[in-house]
Amino acid sequence: MNHVFVFNLPINRRAGYYMVNVIPLYCFLVIFSWVGYSMDCLDTGNRLNYLAATVLTGTAFKYTFKENLPRVHYFTALDIYIYTVFGVILVQAIFFAHSKFQHDKSFEPDTGLALDDEGELKRGIQRIQRMELVVQLPILIGLWIIIHILIIIAWFRHRESLYLSEADLRKR
Repeated sequence: MNHVFVFNLPINRRAGYYMVNVIPLYCFLVIFSWVGYSMDCLDTGNRLNYLAATVLTGTAFKYTFKENLPRVHYFTALDIYIYTVFGVILVQAIFFAHSKFQHDKSFEPDTGLALDDEGELKRGIQRIQRMELVVQLPILIGLWIIIHILIIIAWFRHRESLYLSEADLRKR
């Protein structure tokens, strides 16, 4: 005669701490990275240095709070969010490099525009700044909003599935 004892023990992590303490800080990190658009559009070196400092801050913060989490061999939702933050900052760095490329391309010798013409130079810089503020920054902000809407939807679906599974366990 075999005796079998079966029980279900639902275990899950509470994500509230991370939703309140970690995710907003990374959100502010991305918003602070947009300060790079207030810098001179031709000063690509300082703009990229600013973004590099932002990434290093995010990386240091990641290792600080990860010490308190259990080590797992798979990507968690928080890991995906952090890498998404770094991806948005990378897209911004590409935009900064593109602005510098657009400026250099506009004033090549074969285009007929002279670097000596002060008015032409100012118009070129204003065109690049307008492109950054009208095209690039809204793309980044829209991308950031869409990412957060998807995260909120996924979080609420996950919460609903937890409540449904607890109700199903009670029925048994």
